[in-house]
Amino acid sequence: MNTFYINTGLSIKTFTVTLYLSAAAIFFSGTVWGGTFQEGLYAQMKTPKGEIVLRLYFKRAPLTVSNFVGLAEGSKDWKDPVTGKAKKTRFFDGLNFHRVIKDFMIQGGDPLATGTGGPGYTFADEFHPELKHNKPGILSMANSGAHTNGSQFFITHVPTPHLDNKH
Repeated sequence: MNTFYINTGLSIKTFTVTLYLSAAAIFFSGTVWGGTFQEGLYAQMKTPKGEIVLRLYFKRAPLTVSNFVGLAEGSKDWKDPVTGKAKKTRFFDGLNFHRVIKDFMIQGGDPLATGTGGPGYTFADEFHPELKHNKPGILSMANSGAHTNGSQFFITHVPTPHLDNKH
């Protein structure tokens, strides 16, 4: 498998996290999407190529989802990797998908766009037996080994079962 780091020009314009309660049809962020969604927590990325809607599994990965949502909403502290200054802003807005591997995945969440940037902290892995990389469109944390999660994430293009219990 070849790895390519490229600037795709596909930047994340805005990142909205929405709790959708199907019975009451409530969108807490005020964002309304077309389509039918199961009850749950969703993240919506607006890019120049369109929108990406991602389901977040809070009950199965609470630390991971809390981190992801906090960075997306700007409610979580993070450290600018260039200046070293503490920030509390919407982390993902304006970032690019810096890594694209055909028939594998796209990766984002790196403010340096090199594969080495992050929020200035790491957190422990969370694995759940029901969360598998068994189809396209799976959102997962990118990391460089055990317990090195931060801000980088990827979305699969194909089933990738070799990533189960690693990401």
